[in-house]
Amino acid sequence: MYEAVVSVLLFDSDKCDLAPGVPMVDKQLDKALVTRNQTVYTYSYLWFAANDALRRGLESERGGYQFLSSIVLFAFTVEAFVNNAALSLVPDFEEFERKKTGEKFDFVCERLGVSFPGGVGARPLQTLVDVFKFRNAMAHGKTTTLRPDPKTVVVSQKLESILSARPMTNWEPRIHNSKFAERAREDVEKILNAIHMARPKPTEPLFMLGEGSGRAVPLDDES
Repeated sequence: MYEAVVSVLLFDSDKCDLAPGVPMVDKQLDKALVTRNQTVYTYSYLWFAANDALRRGLESERGGYQFLSSIVLFAFTVEAFVNNAALSLVPDFEEFERKKTGEKFDFVCERLGVSFPGGVGARPLQTLVDVFKFRNAMAHGKTTTLRPDPKTVVVSQKLESILSARPMTNWEPRIHNSKFAERAREDVEKILNAIHMARPKPTEPLFMLGEGSGRAVPLDDES
């Protein structure tokens, strides 16, 4: 029986322009029963979204909001990637999903034999810890009133200048410039590459958006 088959592989660039799939169909069908499947790698979408936010921040005169978005999205990328890597490592993924993010990360690294020199005291894991502290501050955001202890200062400039240096939360300095967001991008990529290289083969290419296929089985006019 003749069947028409289409295979679709979705790749991407930092601009996140979707690449079209390449059809492989031998002839036109008048009537057919069509079945399709598609695997979506969510971590890749998050990765490209994070990079796009960072790029926009670098291009903007006031990039703080974009830097905030990119850091949070880099954290989401790691979470989604760890879930993806675990699919081939655990017999019960629903049970795995109930673990905390740090426990999931440690489990996947241990099972794959992945380690990072210096541990959490050195990059890239040190950066990852900071990224997730930032992510948690945003995910559980709350209004905060800061009241630093009074201090005596030597008034060598206008008092207005001293008072305008407002108190800040722990996370705000992270988005005053691109430094931390760019560091997050660099170290998250290193971590994901190290884990990806240790995964059992075959695996999808790193940062592939998805892959799928479709099949058309001809039907006669009476079907």
